[in-house]
Amino acid sequence: MARKLLLIDANSLIHRAFHALPHLSTADGQPTNAAFGLAQMLLALLEEQAPDEAVMVFDAPGATFRHEMYDQYKANRPEMDEELVSQLPIIRRLVQAMGLVALERAGYEADDIIGALTARASSESYEIVIVTGDRDLL
Repeated sequence: MARKLLLIDANSLIHRAFHALPHLSTADGQPTNAAFGLAQMLLALLEEQAPDEAVMVFDAPGATFRHEMYDQYKANRPEMDEELVSQLPIIRRLVQAMGLVALERAGYEADDIIGALTARASSESYEIVIVTGDRDLL
């Protein structure tokens, strides 16, 4: 039986959680809605999919090879909301506490890494499940 690999587009799910839930915060004011929503999504995914391995693939900060090819690539994209930025360290700790592999590589978006992992895992006979809200990826 093939081993199951769950590849998760982290930024896609994080943004979905952030925008889907109302503002939640700790008693000292630290926003937590994205972290809370992501935790709920991940727990449901892990239970539903029961993967042998799961990888959270993050977009690396900074320019990618696409920016080098086309300087206007995503030039009009707004900056990430500060309330969301402040939750990223919490989300990293959450991913680690859940025992998931966190992966990012400078110069690449999560889509690129997911594509490379899919090609590699396919050649090794994995059953691959990709979780994303990004229509560009699929």
